[in-house]
Order: sequence, then C-alpha cells, then structure tokens
Amino acid sequence: MASGGVGSAYFARVPGTNIRAGRVRSLGISSAARLDALPDVPPIGDFVPGYETSNWYGLGVPRGTPAEIIERLNKDVNAGLADPRLKARLNEVGGAPLVGTPADFGKHIAEETEKWAKPRWCSSRARRPIELASLSLDPETTHTFATTIRHRGGNAMGLDRRRFLQLAASGAALTAAPSAFAQGAYPSKPLKIVVGFAPGGGQDILARLIAGWLTERLGQQVLVETKPGQSGSLGAEAVVRSAPDGYTLFLFGPNNAINATFYSNLSFDVNKDMQHVAALATMPNVMAVHPSVPAKTVAEFIAYAKANAGKVNYASGGLGTSVHVSGELFKQMTGVEMQHVTYRGAGPATIALLAGDQVHVMFDNLNSQINHIKEGRLRALGVTSVKRIPALPDVPTVAETVPGFEALAFFGISAPRNIPPAVLARLNSEINAGLNDPKLKSRIEDFGATPNPTTPEAFTKFIASEVEKWAKVVKISGARPE
Repeated sequence: MASGGVGSAYFARVPGTNIRAGRVRSLGISSAARLDALPDVPPIGDFVPGYETSNWYGLGVPRGTPAEIIERLNKDVNAGLADPRLKARLNEVGGAPLVGTPADFGKHIAEETEKWAKPRWCSSRARRPIELASLSLDPETTHTFATTIRHRGGNAMGLDRRRFLQLAASGAALTAAPSAFAQGAYPSKPLKIVVGFAPGGGQDILARLIAGWLTERLGQQVLVETKPGQSGSLGAEAVVRSAPDGYTLFLFGPNNAINATFYSNLSFDVNKDMQHVAALATMPNVMAVHPSVPAKTVAEFIAYAKANAGKVNYASGGLGTSVHVSGELFKQMTGVEMQHVTYRGAGPATIALLAGDQVHVMFDNLNSQINHIKEGRLRALGVTSVKRIPALPDVPTVAETVPGFEALAFFGISAPRNIPPAVLARLNSEINAGLNDPKLKSRIEDFGATPNPTTPEAFTKFIASEVEKWAKVVKISGARPE
C-alpha cells in the first residue's frame, strides 16, 4: 500500500479487529444499517445515497446429491447459525447469520447472478465486471469498510465525483502518528501459510485460526493456501523453495516428520532445509470403532482382532499420515494383524468408518471424530495420549492396556531456512502471544488440541526427535508408498 495521500486509497476488505486496534481508521461500511461490530461507523449511504452492498456466503453440493443428504446438511448448518457461540463469532467479524432453506439460497444466487451480469457493472474502458471492496488508505491516513463493497446504484464509474473525493480526502487529511508498520518494516505485504492438505481438514482449520490472529497482530493480511499431495510433502517443498523472507510459512504436522523417512525420494530435509518457527499445539488421536464391532475396550478389540486375523481393516486418510502410522504402531505393540485401507483424505476415511462395511477401526485426530463419538455414531476405545483428556474424560488411554503406546499429533509453523533472525523472533513472539491469549486458546481447545508455546530451538529439537521416533516405526512396519 502506498504511503499517504488520496493516491493510497484502494478497495479491499480489512478485518474489523484492525479497526478496533487502531491500526486503520474506519470511514464507513457498505451495508444499509450500522453493524453491531462497529456501531460508531456510519454507512457509506449516509454520504453517497443508494450505496449499499454486502458479502454473502453459503454451501453448495454437486447436482444430483440425494435429497435426504441436502436436508440433513441444511438442518445442521442452520442449527449452527442459531447457536449463540457461533453467532457471536460471526458478529465479531461483522457477519449476520442468514437461516434459510435450499430453495431460498438458490433463489438468492439467481438474483445475485442476474444483478452482477448487468452491463452497468462494467467499466466504460475495459467493459469487464468491477468489484469495489473496502475503501482503504494506509494506517497513516485512514481505514476501510468492514465488508466487501460493490456499488449497487448506476454505473461503477458513475459515483458523484465530488462526494467520492470528499470521502477520500477526509481520510487523507486525518494524519496519524508514525505507524509501527511503516513501509519498509516487516511485514510490508501480505503473508501466507501453506497447508499440505485439502481445505476443511484439521490442519486447514488450525492454520486459519492462527492466520486470523497474525493478521490482527502484524497489521497485514495472512492468507491460507492449500497445496495437497504426497501426505503434505508437496506443500512443504513449495515452502522450502520459496524466498526466506518470512512471507511464506508452512503448517508443519506429524505427517511431515513421518514423511522424512517414509518417502525415500524427498528433495529436501525437514531438519536441514526448514527453519521451525513456533509450535502451535498437540492433539491426541482417538482409537474409534464402528458400533457394529463388538469390542467395548482396547483389550476386547485386541482379542477380537486376533480371533479374526487378517479380516479387520483400519482406515487412514493417506499413506504416511499420523493416522496411518498410529495403526502400524498399534500392530507392532500388540501383535494383531490388520489390513490398512487408505483413502484420499480424512473425510472419505471417516465416511467409510461410519458406514461400517469396509473398515472397522481408525486412529484419527480427535477433532475429526469427537462429534461422531459424542453422538454415538462411533465408539471410542482409547485416546493415544499418555493421560486421559478433558474432552473425553471417561475414555481411557490406549497405554492403560498397551503400556508405552503414545501417538500425539503436533502442529507448528515453519519457514524456509535462513529467514532473518529478527523476523523469526517476531513471528515466534506473536504466535506465542496468541497461544497465551484466553480467547484464541479457548478456540484451539475447542478444536481438541492443547496450545504449546515454545521457542524455535525447542520446536526444532522436538521435530528431530519425532523424525527419529517414526523412522523406527516405518522401518519395522515395512510401510512404503504405493
């Protein structure tokens, strides 16, 4: 963003938290009425009559999806939108829950498609659609609007010029004290966190929580980019090959420590080619079975598996994941024979376990299974941590039956080797501040994880130990990529 003056104005969405923190100054919002999240900020329509727009979001599925599935999804989503805690989170970012039927949403999409297709939304020069989002000047001058803005009246170039310039000039005149994020200081542009799995999984969710926190603290947007493939190794490699400037980060997980020896053809070394910035959290896996499996305890499952040698299948969301090698570790330590069935992601693997006709057990991350367990769709036999966990206090640890069994999922932020020491220190400090923040800490715990603030040196040492530990499991099991 250019420094100072009307020339630094642009249209973009900036989080309301940056406004409340004083990093940017708000001139107006694009909705017709004021927002609860920013009650003192007037609508743009007060200055430019007729100016109103807002973002809207929803969920869609491929045509032909069974009606009962659509009905169930709609019901569960609407229940979430009516939940006070989720509503409060939406309100915090200026959102308003919109409960409706699939038919309502379909009608809305049709109306929006027609509206934005009209020629008046095209530039008189390029004749292509224009999106105007949040008018914003840099922190030295002014702010943004809280939501994406699209002008809803007349040609996009047909705003009253005098009013628009008055609005922009009023921001340019509001000179603030020198900012800590002045041009040239880190960060001076958006950052991104690369996730090695598809959107919607546990790592993606955690990355977005941390990205939101860092956006507030750093004063720059922190984006999340998913790059799935080779159990997270493709995303890690992309980060290793990026510039070591602190603008490209990686969500490091247990799969990356396992992959170090599981894949013999990796072109990088996680211990030598990455700078590990900060640990985020640890999370146990949970050993869960379909209700049709007669075992009620880990001991009963071991007896059942031995009585049905070679007939019991365990699921995972990919070769080389913590879910996969947790199953292999269980086989090694108990002597049971189980067949590994791999799926393209934790979601399909969980669906297969819920069906109960192909696989019988899964050692998945707690956050992926806890709702199914609490609602009785799956039965938890044990958690893979050393101690029992508050989220499932009545579920014993696997180690209570199989002494020494432990398989924790862990997550952290890494970067290319040789990022500047000052940048490393800044990122570690801001992440640790988030892990100690009561609100963010609570959200991570809701996710089923335990925040784990630490130093870059401690996190680096921990990763080296995990690589060594899982190398032994991989070697003994003989597991290899297919």
